[in-house]
Amino acid sequence: MNREETEKKLKEMGITVITSKEGLTGLYNAKLIRANLRGFDLSRMDLQNMDFTGAILAQANLEEANLDEADLRGADINGANLKNARLVKAKLQGAILSGANLEGAILRGANLKRATLSKTILSHANLEEACLAEATAVGADFCGATLYHTDLRKIKFVNAKQLSEALNLENAYLD
Repeated sequence: MNREETEKKLKEMGITVITSKEGLTGLYNAKLIRANLRGFDLSRMDLQNMDFTGAILAQANLEEANLDEADLRGADINGANLKNARLVKAKLQGAILSGANLEGAILRGANLKRATLSKTILSHANLEEACLAEATAVGADFCGATLYHTDLRKIKFVNAKQLSEALNLENAYLD
């Protein structure tokens, strides 16, 4: 779905898309709890502090979006593009991110406890001080990811790619 189609669908949902003088785009009057945003183009949007609890964001384009402190608990984010997105202190507990691309994403302090990261691309992502406790990372790619002080307790890493090349793994909590 392209940006124009996305804005039309959002308008039908009663959500206004706002563009500032600086060119930043955000949402106004957004009630996105359990919203179906499958395939929407939300790239480069300012979505910080938004509540996407239980929302469907599968196949959505969130490249370079600002999702700092957003609530994405239990969200379906399968196959979404989050390349270079900001998710600082985002709440992603129980979120399903299978096949999602988070290459270069900033997840500093994010909570991904019990998240599903199967075949998720996390290469060069910043996961400093993030919580991945009890997450499932089967076949996930951590090449070049920063895991400084990351909570990896009880995480399932079966066939995780390039974990040995993740940065600062020695400071992670492995318990």
